[in-house]
Amino acid sequence: MIIYSVVIFQVIAMIIFFERIMRSNLNKFYQKYDLLVKQINELTNKSALLEDEKKQLEHNEQHISAIYEMGKSFVRQIKEEDLVYILKEQLEHNHISFSRLRLEDDLSDIVYSKDKEVFSLIAQNEKLGYLVIEGLDEEYVQDINILSKRLALSIRRFHLYRGVQQLAITDSLTGTLSRNYCLERLDKELARARKFSFSLSVAMLDLDNFKTYNDKYGHISGDKILKELSLIMRQSLRNVDFIGRYGGEEFLLVMPEASSKGAKFALERIRSQIASHAVDLFKDRVNLTVSVGIASFPADSEAFSDLIEKADKALYISKKSGKNKVILFSSQK
Repeated sequence: MIIYSVVIFQVIAMIIFFERIMRSNLNKFYQKYDLLVKQINELTNKSALLEDEKKQLEHNEQHISAIYEMGKSFVRQIKEEDLVYILKEQLEHNHISFSRLRLEDDLSDIVYSKDKEVFSLIAQNEKLGYLVIEGLDEEYVQDINILSKRLALSIRRFHLYRGVQQLAITDSLTGTLSRNYCLERLDKELARARKFSFSLSVAMLDLDNFKTYNDKYGHISGDKILKELSLIMRQSLRNVDFIGRYGGEEFLLVMPEASSKGAKFALERIRSQIASHAVDLFKDRVNLTVSVGIASFPADSEAFSDLIEKADKALYISKKSGKNKVILFSSQK
């Protein structure tokens, strides 16, 4: 009986021992399980955050790309006046709402209000004007600020282009057209005259005794004479007329829609104004004179080069007959 009781006691003790071991292991298991669940939840949250960040980055990338493409569209333009139209079109295409948009040279006439945003257009430390937008949502202000920098660069490029173009078509000394560009314009005007049956007159004008002035007073004084001469001519011509420096002291004047009679009347007035104008050369006051030859389309010729040649022949006759005269080629036939 005693042995049986001992065995039973030992069995019970072993059961209690194993129960405690199992309970301890279960507690550890549950702890590890809870930790694993917590880590899984943290990873799930991080994954969701990363997914949101990815979507935000993709959105920002698309947004920046759209702004970049909008800026690129400015560079492709060749006229400054097209920029406002292109900017409006791009903003509307990208669903950026506004009520009014314009470029301003200064802000003297601007009436400020809460819905009006003004962006300075500055490129290479040069202020080129202002972009004024009304009704723009605040969330797009930074975007337009970026675009305004690209816009300023494009405007500056236009200004540089115009400056180079002006140098190419203008005689730097007299401010008249260069010979090549003047001839190019004459060719176009002659084509228009043929198409619409208009008259057109060409005049060759030469400063009398220019070599004498150069020899006596020097080339700097000669340049001064040419500048003052060209100024008188440019101020006396109509807006549709144009004048180019043909070479040295010789000028080519083109008068669209002017008959030989009308051209002679206008050039007699110019000749008279020049003759009455005194130029100060050191201590002397010099009165200039010019000789002029005129040929007209279609009366004298319908050919480009022949028209110039006949105007030059009329100029030669003016020189030979005493200078300070306006001679029509048609009067010498």
